[in-house]
Amino acid sequence: MIAKVVVDVAVDKEFDYLIPDSLTAQVKLGSRVNLSFGARTTQGYVVGFSASSSHPKLKAIESVVGEKPYIDESLLKLIGERLARLRLVKNLTQEGLAEQAGLGIRTLQRLESGAAATQLSGFVRVCRVLGLVERFDTLIPEPAASPIAQLKLQGKKRQRASGQKAATIAAPKWTWGEPS
Repeated sequence: MIAKVVVDVAVDKEFDYLIPDSLTAQVKLGSRVNLSFGARTTQGYVVGFSASSSHPKLKAIESVVGEKPYIDESLLKLIGERLARLRLVKNLTQEGLAEQAGLGIRTLQRLESGAAATQLSGFVRVCRVLGLVERFDTLIPEPAASPIAQLKLQGKKRQRASGQKAATIAAPKWTWGEPS
């Protein structure tokens, strides 16, 4: 079996990697994997599967990082189905949408079937053609700082997280026999 992997390097495409028999049960859609890419070792995400590859010499996935996949297959399927229905409502063919979004037809087909997690840039291009970009605010709202946090920042933009939990005021402990 062959995994389609998006590698953590500045390359906007999928690469084919063999899945060793010892890892077959562990490699799932969305798995983060260690692999050899060129002369270095890096990580990537499994975004699809194939029975064959056009490349004669494939490298194998070295290991799986963590136990759970980073992508939820049912959510990918739901997103794909909704995109396909919206494409049909807008009376666009897969070929037409793929062309307008600057994607390959096969990439769009995999996105609509929920069979692969395409890169975020491809998803955003499809959403732009379908007129969904304006709705991203509903999906990922702009976080609002509390009035106290705004005072602390004094008009500056927050640059990094502190890594500390927000302070909470602890209520005094109550024990049996004490008046409430």
